[in-house]
Amino acid sequence: MDLPYVTTDAAGDLVLVDPAAAGMIRAAGEHNCRIRLEQQAERVRYFAQRLQDRGDDPAQIAIVLINVDDVHGRDIADQLMPGQDAMWQRFREQGQTPFARGLAGREGIFRCVECLNPEQAIKMQALPGIVVVVIDHGTAAVFGIDEVPEVPTTGVL
Repeated sequence: MDLPYVTTDAAGDLVLVDPAAAGMIRAAGEHNCRIRLEQQAERVRYFAQRLQDRGDDPAQIAIVLINVDDVHGRDIADQLMPGQDAMWQRFREQGQTPFARGLAGREGIFRCVECLNPEQAIKMQALPGIVVVVIDHGTAAVFGIDEVPEVPTTGVL
């Protein structure tokens, strides 16, 4: 069991680090990312099909769902989709949370996940095929395409 310890931050101030509490916060964030994945399943399935239709190598590409207003997502979304502030603001004005969704280079996204949540980076390396990365709730969570809920089809038979 990891015990709490005291260290110093960049400013030299003493801080208490509680690994158990940090783990609980990370687990809650990952759980909330899973909920976000379920809410966005239709778009994720669309991007998975697009990746296959284009003939892209899943080892080179990741599907991303990035909360633009997340403490970490803001900068990552700006790198992937620069100059979109006006579009994001329109979502906010409609009471929605803006998300950058799409296909991104897997290696670059891996480096982001590695910084945000090293355990999820290990999972990302181990997953073959299409991966989905959700950056939200102050963390990153990684899912295999088989973890994405099937989207029911609608229409007349």
